Amino acid sequence: MLLREGHRVKALVYKDDRGVRDLDIEKVTGDILDKSALDELFDGAEVVFHLAAIISIKGSRNRHLEKVNVEGTRNIIKSFKDSSLKRLIHFSSIHALVNSPVDEQMDETRPLATTNPLPYERTKSSGEKLIREAAKNGIDAVVLNPTSIIGPYDYKPSLVGQLLIRLYNRQIPALVPGGYNWVDVRDVCRGAINAMEKGKSGEGYLLPGHWLSLNELSATLSQIVQRPTPTLTIPF
Repeated sequence: MLLREGHRVKALVYKDDRGVRDLDIEKVTGDILDKSALDELFDGAEVVFHLAAIISIKGSRNRHLEKVNVEGTRNIIKSFKDSSLKRLIHFSSIHALVNSPVDEQMDETRPLATTNPLPYERTKSSGEKLIREAAKNGIDAVVLNPTSIIGPYDYKPSLVGQLLIRLYNRQIPALVPGGYNWVDVRDVCRGAINAMEKGKSGEGYLLPGHWLSLNELSATLSQIVQRPTPTLTIPF
């Protein structure tokens, strides 16, 4: 989307480059934990989109998760200060915000979930806290909080992509009640570019899509692929 709109793009590639392999961009091989790689990446750039993170639904402590989501973000800020960059777009998560009360509308005024016992929630909120503090100290930074991202070019695949594949292959015998807010990756990209052009420094913006139950998600998939997918829902 950036290329189509006439921007020159550089990308930091850690190991898997399938998402950018055929694009006309400059690639920098490196690790977000290596400041020298970030310095090379930022050289000559005007805006950085910080998307690098580890997603986890496990409740156990994960040191690598903390290093990437928190220390990696701290490295981004350090390299930003040493560069000529003009703006930082930080991809946080809906999970970085406190989700209660659950019976009220959620918006950008929710506090950070820095005391959440789950490692992913805690590390993403800690990373966002670093960005907010940096913005208060003069860095031009905007935060984005997408919900569950879904859509094309999911090469890895993501946890959501794995769920869809398992539903397609009928490897999940039954569903559970409840659902989630799913947002199309293309809408997230548009939101990120809008944030680059129009976002206010120091502010955060939710990027939601539409809420679907797992049953509705499975039914939608079934309609698209023209084959049965799981429909049985078993209560907890």
